[in-house]
Amino acid sequence: MDSDEKDSIKNESIEEELEPVRKKKKISREDDHEYTVFIKNLSFDSTNEDLKECFKKFGNVNYALIVRDNVSGHSRGTGFVQFEKKESVEICLNQAGKIVLQDFTLDLMPALPKTKVKAIEKEKEAKKNEPKDGRNLYLLREGMIMAGSTASEGVSATDMAKRLRLEQLKSSMLKNLTRFISRERLTIHNLPDSYDDVKLRKMVVSKTGSKPIESRVMRENKPTPTHPKGKSKGFGFLSFSRHEDALAVLRKLNNNPDIFSANHRPIVSFSIEDMNVLKIKERREIRSKLNNPTYQEKLKTKKLKRKENRKNKLDKKTVVSEIRKKTPKQVGENEDAYSGFASKKGNVPKLRGTFKLREQSKIHEKSMKTQNKLARRQKHELEVQQERQETKFDRVNKKKRISDKDSLVAKINKYKDLLKGNNDESSKKQKSKKWYVE
Repeated sequence: MDSDEKDSIKNESIEEELEPVRKKKKISREDDHEYTVFIKNLSFDSTNEDLKECFKKFGNVNYALIVRDNVSGHSRGTGFVQFEKKESVEICLNQAGKIVLQDFTLDLMPALPKTKVKAIEKEKEAKKNEPKDGRNLYLLREGMIMAGSTASEGVSATDMAKRLRLEQLKSSMLKNLTRFISRERLTIHNLPDSYDDVKLRKMVVSKTGSKPIESRVMRENKPTPTHPKGKSKGFGFLSFSRHEDALAVLRKLNNNPDIFSANHRPIVSFSIEDMNVLKIKERREIRSKLNNPTYQEKLKTKKLKRKENRKNKLDKKTVVSEIRKKTPKQVGENEDAYSGFASKKGNVPKLRGTFKLREQSKIHEKSMKTQNKLARRQKHELEVQQERQETKFDRVNKKKRISDKDSLVAKINKYKDLLKGNNDESSKKQKSKKWYVE
C-alpha cells in the first residue's frame, strides 16, 4: 500500500471516532447557568468521572468539570455539573449539605451567568487597585463650603469663620494616627440654646425622615437655676446604623437656611473618633455585662442555640439569594446648592493647612463685602424712588388743598356779607328817585 492510501484510511477512522462526539456536543445557550450547579469543598484527589458518578442519581448529566489551576494543573476544590433538565438542578439543590464525596460534604450553589461573573471579577480588581483608606479621610471633604462657591452665598461672616475654625481643629486632630473619621456618626454645630436631645431627634426625623439611634446635645457640668441639666454647648452628636442614612442626613441639614435661620445655619460633618477611647469603652461594656447575672444566662442560651444551628445547618436548604443593596444618591445637579462639597470614596485628601484656610476666609470676606455693597446700593435706590414718589404726591395734594381753601374763603365771605346786611359799600344800593313831584 502507498503512503497516500494509508493517510486517507487514518483520516477516515479519526472522522468516524469524532462523529458521535460532534453529535453529543451542544451549542452554548444564554440560559446554561440555569441547568448547572456550582460545587465547593471538593477533595483535591477527586476527578471529573467521580463527580459525574456522584451526581448521576439526580438526572442525566451533560458534563462534570473540576476547576484546575492553569499553571500547575492541580484542583482548586471547586467544580461544575450541568444537567439536561432544570428539575434535576432543583432536586440537587434541595439535597444540599447531604451529598458526600470521598468523605467531604459538598457545598452546592446555583451557577451564575458569565456576564455576572465577569462583573464580579472587575469589581474585585477595582477594589484591589483602590488606595486603602482605613481612617476614612475622604469624608473630611463632605459638606465643606468653599469661599466664592454657590453654597457660600448668603452665609454670614460668623458662620463662615466658625466653619474655618472647625476645619483647622479637624486637621490638627487627624495628625494623630489613632484618630479616624466615623462613617455612622455626625456632629452638628450652631444648635440653639433651647434644643435638647428629644428636640434634636424630632427635628432630624421631621426634616430628613430618618431616625437616629442616638441624639445627644453636649452640656456643661455646672447646673444653674435656669439650666438644671447644664447649659448647652451649642453642638451635639447623631449616630445611625447605616452610613447611607448618615450621609443623606448630612446633605439635607448642612448649611440649610430653613432649619434655624439664614444667618445661623447648622454646620454638620462626620465626627472624629479615637481608637483607644473606643477600645476602652468596649472593655467597660464587656466587664459590666460579665458582672451582670442576667447577661450570663443569656450567654448560655446563645451557646445552646449556636450548637443547635450548627447541627441543623446540614439538614437545612442552602440556596444563596443575591440581595441588591440600595445605594444612596450622590450629590449631583439635582441636589441642593447649600449642602456643600461631596466626597468620593478612594480619594485620600491632604489635610488643609492654616495658610489655605486664611486665604479662604479672606476670599469669603471679600465676597461678603461685595454682597453688602450691592445690598446697600439697592436699598439706597429704593429709598430715592420712595422719596420721589412722596414729593410728587405732596405737590398734587398741595394744589388741591389751595383750590379748596380759596373756594371755602369765598363762600364764607359771601355768608358774612349777607349776615351784615347793607353795611358794606359794595352791598349798598342807590335809592331810586321818583320822576314825578307830589
